[in-house]
Amino acid sequence: MDQNPFAVLTLVAAPAILTNAMSVLALGSGNRVGRVIDRFREILKEMKGLDSGSALYRLRLLQMDRLQQRARFLITAMKAFFTALGSFAATTVVAIVGAALSALAQERVVKITAALALTVGLFGVGNLLFGCILLVRDSRLAIANLSEDADQLRSETANPSSPR
Repeated sequence: MDQNPFAVLTLVAAPAILTNAMSVLALGSGNRVGRVIDRFREILKEMKGLDSGSALYRLRLLQMDRLQQRARFLITAMKAFFTALGSFAATTVVAIVGAALSALAQERVVKITAALALTVGLFGVGNLLFGCILLVRDSRLAIANLSEDADQLRSETANPSSPR
């Protein structure tokens, strides 16, 4: 490595920024899990007052199934984000160790350390992408439930005497 004192900072910057991004995604996913749980409880309460043969009851059953799937997506996404978070933190540490070793002119060890940092960083990126895909899938299910709720509300508004 050259004698530039900012070279180490450059090596550490990307994983540090990604670590911050993972923290935000993990926190946001945790909040989404809380909202899914709250909605599940609301639907459960509503269903207790519905006729089990009604269209609305069947709709709420379908929505509960989607909420359970959303919870699974979100928990898996959170695991992926926390794994990525750890990977990016480890990449930062390995990069710092590699920079320190480069001062000792141990070229073979430095190359191995660089390869390790790259591998751990790529593993983190893979988990980041996987978690983001799961968040998109969760969002699609949320929109499906939202659309059905809107349709149900429109139907009730158009026909206020329809039984629940």
